[in-house]
Amino acid sequence: MTPIRILAVGDVVGSPGREACVSIIPRLRQEENLDFVIANVENIAGGSGITEATTRDLFENGVDLMTSGDHTFRKKEAESLLQKDRRILRPANYPAGVPGLGSTVIETANGIRTGVINGDNPVTAAAIPAGAGDDPGAQEVLRAWVADESLHCSIRTEAWKDPAAWGIFFADAARQVTGALEGGHEGPRAALRREEILRRIAEQFVAEIRSPSGDAAGGSED
Repeated sequence: MTPIRILAVGDVVGSPGREACVSIIPRLRQEENLDFVIANVENIAGGSGITEATTRDLFENGVDLMTSGDHTFRKKEAESLLQKDRRILRPANYPAGVPGLGSTVIETANGIRTGVINGDNPVTAAAIPAGAGDDPGAQEVLRAWVADESLHCSIRTEAWKDPAAWGIFFADAARQVTGALEGGHEGPRAALRREEILRRIAEQFVAEIRSPSGDAAGGSED
C-alpha cells in the first residue's frame, strides 16, 4: 500500500479563514510534501454557506477537495455548485434528493486514488425554510437543541440590541409554532384552534418566566 500524506483543514470561516488558507496551504504542501488537502468550507462565504467564487479561491491555492455541513445551503448558488463540481461534498447522511454528492473518489497529483465520505453530526436538524434559503442576506439568530433533558441555545446577540425586539421575535415564533401545530387549515374552527394553541403557549411562557422549571444552557455566538 502506498503511503499518503493528507492535510485536513477544519472549519474555514469567512474571508479571514480563506486568506489564511491561501497564505498557508501552498507553503505547507511543499514543506510537508502533502499528497492531498481537504478543507471544510460550509462557512466560507460571509461566515455561512458556500459560493463558486469563495471555493475557487481555495481550489486555486492547494485544496483538492472540500467537505461541508448543515450551513452548506445558506447561499442560493450552493445547489448548482454541488451538482456541477464533484470536488465539493455535502453530508452523505442527508435525506435522498438533496443536491450533490456525499462521497467521491479522486486521484491525487501523484496518481493515488483517494476516497472521501462526508458525514455530519447525527443530531436531528431542522430544515432551512425556503424564504431563508432564497435570501442572500438571511441571517441565523438562534439555534436551540434539547439535549440531556435541557435546552441548549446558541444566540447571535448582535442581531438586536433592544430587548423588546427579542420579545417581538419570540412572539412571531410562537405564532409560527401555532400555525404548524394546527396544521395550516382554514375556516372558523381552525381559527379557534389556533387561538387556543397560542393562548396555551402564552400562558406557559409567562409561567415559565416567573418560575423556571429548569436551567437553560448555552450562550451567545459572535
